Amino acid sequence: MKQFWTPGELRYESLSKAKMKQVLITLWNVPEGSRPGILVEHVKNLFMVYKMHELRVSQKQRLKEWETEMNYISSDSAKIYVENEADLEGPPRNFTYINHYIAGDNVTIPKSPPFGCLCEPECTIGSFCCGKLWNSRSAYGRDQRLLAELGTPIYECNKLCRCPPNCRNRVVQNGRVIDLAVFRTKNGCGWGLKAMQVIGKGAFVCEYTGEVITNKEADKRFNYAFTGDKTYLFGLSYNSKTNYPYSVDGSLFGNITRFINHSCDPNIVVYPVWVDCLDPNIPRLAFFARRMIRRGEELTIDYMCQLKEEEEIISETFLSSQCQDPTLLSEHASWNGLTITCKCGADSCRKYLF
Repeated sequence: MKQFWTPGELRYESLSKAKMKQVLITLWNVPEGSRPGILVEHVKNLFMVYKMHELRVSQKQRLKEWETEMNYISSDSAKIYVENEADLEGPPRNFTYINHYIAGDNVTIPKSPPFGCLCEPECTIGSFCCGKLWNSRSAYGRDQRLLAELGTPIYECNKLCRCPPNCRNRVVQNGRVIDLAVFRTKNGCGWGLKAMQVIGKGAFVCEYTGEVITNKEADKRFNYAFTGDKTYLFGLSYNSKTNYPYSVDGSLFGNITRFINHSCDPNIVVYPVWVDCLDPNIPRLAFFARRMIRRGEELTIDYMCQLKEEEEIISETFLSSQCQDPTLLSEHASWNGLTITCKCGADSCRKYLF
């Protein structure tokens, strides 16, 4: 008998296909009335484990194919890994990996900035760079880690700027450089995302992508959560908490950031970033490390992050099916009074998401 196990919860032993066939033939040759009950149950259990092993082999193959596909499509230099050592769940259905925003119906995403900075040979803290051109500030230090306080809008150099591609003010646009893994959690939160290397405080981690849709369409898709469909909506609420015109939906089109789970004590935070699209209502959404993150640590954000009004420049509304089953929303939630139990397990847990 061969033992199959993983560091997670899938630990079992299974016979080879030939041995399993031999056991079934042996049992079949024993007259039905003479078969010991304990032997019959043992063979049943062996057969169930064997079938589970077949499912596990098929699952691992499909997950590997999904991993390969995402790495092929991804324009980032860093690698994506996929791990499931908890259950037999396979790749998500009806999900297309994309690298950048795509425009939904009645949405136009501008791609031509009106002007760029004149910094040569490169941008510095003291130069009149893009952040200062837009009445903000320099966002990054020489090591390309964040200097900007939470809530500060980030204006990176764009395609009209004279600075080189390795300019300190070109970070998010150059893509993810940190290896990450989509993995199956063991606490009932579905898929999650974790770091495959140490991440320093202030480092750019990843960017949220998806379909940019009108808020009328976002309201419609949000309602689907109450009928069992999954929504991954992120409100582009830079200019207003309530009257922002667009949201990003990562449910059908997106990248691995759609699998980021909630925590009341998150290790990454979101910043609005503008590069070539300078429409104030369509910032890119970039995640940065709030503190040092260990290898193997799950990446989490606060789904209900709300800064004080005088400090707030961007607020987020991010509903994912990862830490709550959307089929339960109709029983415990409504538009006017949402109540969803939080499962993050942090010492500072608020106990409820909404």
